[in-house]
Amino acid sequence: MRAIIQLGKSLGMQVIAEGVETVEQEAYVVAEGCHEGQGYLYSKPLPGRELLTYLKQVRQSNTASL
Repeated sequence: MRAIIQLGKSLGMQVIAEGVETVEQEAYVVAEGCHEGQGYLYSKPLPGRELLTYLKQVRQSNTASL
């Protein structure tokens, strides 16, 4: 994974880790320099029509925890 992340960065690409399912996996990809990810750690796959509702809920829960 390290090589893929570095290859993408050397090509000026934004690298997104796909399939992040655990906090440990998230910590690993962040430590390797990848600061974007997607996977079950964040959410199950959603139909497009449910995405806005999900994002609003996340925003509200993040605001409430401040």
